[in-house]
Amino acid sequence: MPTPAANEDKETFMERCMGMDMMNEEYPDEKQRYAVCLSHWEDKEKKANNNNSMESRTFKFDFNSIENRKSESPMIKGHAAIFEEKVSMPFLGFDEMVGKNAFTDTIKKDDVRALFNHDANYVLGRNKSGTLKLKEDERGLAIEIDPPKTQFAKDLMELIDRGDINQMSFAFQIEKEGWEKGKEGKADLRILERVKLYDISIVTFPTYEGTTVALRSYNKWLQEIKKPDIFKIKLLQRRLNLIQRKGGMNNG
Repeated sequence: MPTPAANEDKETFMERCMGMDMMNEEYPDEKQRYAVCLSHWEDKEKKANNNNSMESRTFKFDFNSIENRKSESPMIKGHAAIFEEKVSMPFLGFDEMVGKNAFTDTIKKDDVRALFNHDANYVLGRNKSGTLKLKEDERGLAIEIDPPKTQFAKDLMELIDRGDINQMSFAFQIEKEGWEKGKEGKADLRILERVKLYDISIVTFPTYEGTTVALRSYNKWLQEIKKPDIFKIKLLQRRLNLIQRKGGMNNG
């Protein structure tokens, strides 16, 4: 099936897709062929939109243990995120915090992978297959990974056990967030109230992707809190106009 090229616009792709011999043979009906080509373009747009709104955050990997280290089936257990722990984001200009129950919905319905360095070529587990277990407890997002019996996974567990790798990142899309104004010169606070998880990853270096998404949200919130008087003026003006109209009707 044809796929849109990286720098290909919609018109160019649709023309190429409609003219392909393979597509003409499989979909001789022009309308059907157009619909199939259009669906491929829309899939590409959807993926691009998801990527543009995806973020990732890194925490020190609060791993409890690599259980049964000497057995044939060692398990990686710990917390990928800690609730209500403020994380300073000086490069963004605000602090950030994961709110309680931020993961409640996503761990029930979404297909989440455990990866190494957010690389889909290095899969450690998956919740849909039962090799990744995700659970919220009082501390945060608790994880349990049943890693594959591959050399890379064995090497990774050795690096964790030695303390060479001790950070974990989660890739997410914000579904609901809150903002709090900082007091007495302290930084403003962004609260991740509900997120959609894509993956959790044990990482070599911290990752803070999608910072432009957070900055856009921050700027929008700042603009909103700077305009309370304008909102009040408009509300008062509407009330005044209503009173004047009623007064005019009564005088008539």
